[in-house]
Amino acid sequence: MDNKSRRSFALGVSVTILGLMLTIFASGCATPAPHAASVRFITDNNDMLRDYFTRRGVAVKTSADGLLNESENTPASRDAILRYVSFLRQWMDASVANMANVSTTRDAQGDPNPYRRQVIRLSDTGEFTLDHDSSPPRLVLDLKHPDARADGYVAMPDIDLHTEMTNAMTAAKDYELAQAILAKLDPHLALAWPTPIPFQKP
Repeated sequence: MDNKSRRSFALGVSVTILGLMLTIFASGCATPAPHAASVRFITDNNDMLRDYFTRRGVAVKTSADGLLNESENTPASRDAILRYVSFLRQWMDASVANMANVSTTRDAQGDPNPYRRQVIRLSDTGEFTLDHDSSPPRLVLDLKHPDARADGYVAMPDIDLHTEMTNAMTAAKDYELAQAILAKLDPHLALAWPTPIPFQKP
């Protein structure tokens, strides 16, 4: 896949994810329902949400098969789901940025310095930070590239489009689940587009 095709592919995925996020937001604008005393959710073999609740110290009851989970409606659970929604938005943004810069070989100052993949790291307490991958760049043979070295190789960002697309779609799917849970815990919170909680500085 050449650079032009990579950029087109990344743009297409970004538009798809944006459309999904807008659909989720629109679906959340229904008439609020009464607050639920507790909320049940199915993780579908994806333990991210359950794991995040545990990191935030929120009790979750899990069925014998490990799929059905239930959490009480408490200030702690509402805070946890809001933070989780914010985390997912940031994860999607990072994945989209990575895909958009898959062929970026220069930094903001215009110097030859390949884009560093953005990664989101979670602490044991559920706090998340924005970091950059320390992996070395990929060396691609491209004699015609303006940033090619004397040996013809170009230092490209160490980004795998398939991985980034999978991450973005996983985050989008969990975002929809989290919004549905939030609507049950507190419908008024679900009506507003969640404001991202600022990253902790690494």
